[in-house]
This record gives sequence, structure tokens and C-alpha cells, in this order.
Amino acid sequence: MPFKGLIADSVYASTKSYAGKGALLSRATIENLTEARDLEELILRLKATAYDEAVSRVEKPISASRIELAAREHVAKVHFDLIRISPSAPLLSASFLRYITLNLKTVLKGKALGKSFDDLRRHVDLYPEELIGRRDLINRALVTEGLDEAAAELGKNEFTQDVHMAISAYKNNKRLEVFDLYLDKAYYTNLSAVFSTLGGGKYSFGGGVTKVSDLISLDVDSHNILSVLRAKSWNISFNETKSLLIEPTYGISLQRLMKMASAEDVASAARYLESSLYRKILPSGGTDEVVLIGALEHSFKILLYEIAAHPFVWDVFSDVLPFALTRLKELEMMTISAIAFGVEQNIEPREIQPKIIMPKK
Repeated sequence: MPFKGLIADSVYASTKSYAGKGALLSRATIENLTEARDLEELILRLKATAYDEAVSRVEKPISASRIELAAREHVAKVHFDLIRISPSAPLLSASFLRYITLNLKTVLKGKALGKSFDDLRRHVDLYPEELIGRRDLINRALVTEGLDEAAAELGKNEFTQDVHMAISAYKNNKRLEVFDLYLDKAYYTNLSAVFSTLGGGKYSFGGGVTKVSDLISLDVDSHNILSVLRAKSWNISFNETKSLLIEPTYGISLQRLMKMASAEDVASAARYLESSLYRKILPSGGTDEVVLIGALEHSFKILLYEIAAHPFVWDVFSDVLPFALTRLKELEMMTISAIAFGVEQNIEPREIQPKIIMPKK
């Protein structure tokens, strides 16, 4: 995405990042949101937060999907504003593709299910594309008749190769989740490539305690590990599983990932993590595949939150702060989405809260 910041003011970007960190939802606020009796009350409670402007535009009938899209608009705007002022604009620009990825997943899944343009349009938010001036990408995919036509219409972009691979995988196993795996691979591959051009693991954005590599490596490692486990759970072939992996790897070697892919089942594959950097977050007890993968994914999100929050304590005025803030906002967006879904489904707060990311007490 060829977008550069208008200015590159390290102090200003850090100050804005601290302001954004201060506006993050507190634990008490998040708990309060989970206790909303319905979606209208949830929006009322969100209006007392930084999401006021975004949720005020939610049209009736209110749905969890519309609240999620409103939260995404707010986070995209925060992210875009940081690109415009930060010395880390190239990496922030690459990570901004997250919002385009989310839309593309929705469109391709909808095409696979035969959804109409009108059905899909309600679940897609073109605001992030408008911010960076490339709305045509999702629009072209929206107006196509099916998966193959969507792939042909997308042309050459960051996602083309992985879109084709995802469609092929979907035709083989009919699992919509494969679109998540392949498009996440495209997103993280591009992010890792941009990071490498900036100096890779040596690039710390100002030499602070928390390096950008801490966040990038967790992104890549969590994608690789969870992709192998999910592929194993869905009986995806070894070669297809290998095509999901991102190189270079960081905290877990490609060799170990290959051993995981060759394991007999998910539980056996997960045991290879016991002697890895991520042994402390490996769930203990139980062999249910869905539960194990879900618990590990949640643990990765908690670890991401901790690493992204760390520089705000120890790396004052480091250029890592804007990037770290965008990761915290992404997690917050996921939290709001999960709460909205829970409230919509009349799930009790005590059941919602353990499944979302909240600051420690």
C-alpha cells in the first residue's frame, strides 16, 4: 500500500499514542458493557467511550454485526491518523491492510455461500478503503457472481495468490474457515516482508526495550502454530499445510512446525510446543481439538496484549508506541465484537468475560 505519513514527528506520534492508550476501555468499562441487557443499551454504554461517534451512526435495526463494523471504523481511523504522523508509517501502512483483509474474508465467504450483493454489502465496511483510496478492490469483488469470478476480478494485489489457494482449499473441504487461514497468511507475509526491509529483527524503532520484532514475531508464530493445528484438525494435506506457513519463522523453527504437521493428531502436534518458547501458554489437560485450539488462540491474544502494553510503561517516546497502540486497538475491536455477539445471543456476562481480553485488575 503506497501510503506515506505526511509528517514524521516522533514526539508527536508518541504523545498521540499515549493519549490513545489512555482512551482504551478499562476493565470496569468492559465488564459494564457485558452487562448490557440488549444491543440498544450496549450502544448507549459505548457512547460514554471513545467509540461514541462511531456507534452513534449505527442504523436500526441494530445488530451485533453493525456494532462490530462501527468499532472497526473507529479503530481504522485511529490507525490511519497514526500513519500520517509516525516515523513508523511504512509498517503501520502494511498493518492497515488488516481492515481490507477482514472485508475480503467476508466477501469471499459470502460468495462461497451464494450470498447476494445486498446481503454482503451490509456486512462490509468500505470506510478503511476510502481512507487510503483503494475502495475499488472490495467493490470489484462484491459485484462478481461467484468465487472464481471474484478471484479473476481481484487482479494483481497483495492477496491474489492466497485468494486462489483459499478457493482451491475451500472446494476440497468446504470449510469457510480456510479463507481466514489463507488471507491471514497473505496479510502477515506482507507485514513481515515490510518489516524485513526496515532492518528485520535489528529494527527496534528507536532502540527501546520493546522491539517491533517482539510484536511481528508473535504475529507470525501464532499464525503458523494455529494454522498447523487447524489444518491438522480439518485433515488438510501436509503440502497444503506447508503452503500456509510464513517464513522466516521466529520463536519456533520451520523444522518443528513440519513435525507438528506430520503428527498423528492435534494433541500430538501441540505437544511439540512443550519444548518451545510458547510452552508457558500451552493449555493443560483435555484433548478436545476445538477446545485446545481455542484456548491456545486466546492465550496468544493475552500475550499480544501484554507485549503491546509493555512499551507504554518502559519505552517512553519510542517509535514502537504507535504500532503497539494499533495492536491494542485491534484487540479492543475484537472484544467489542465478542460482547455485541454475546449480548445479541442473551449470553450471561459471566460466560462472556472469560472469552474476551481485559486489562488486569
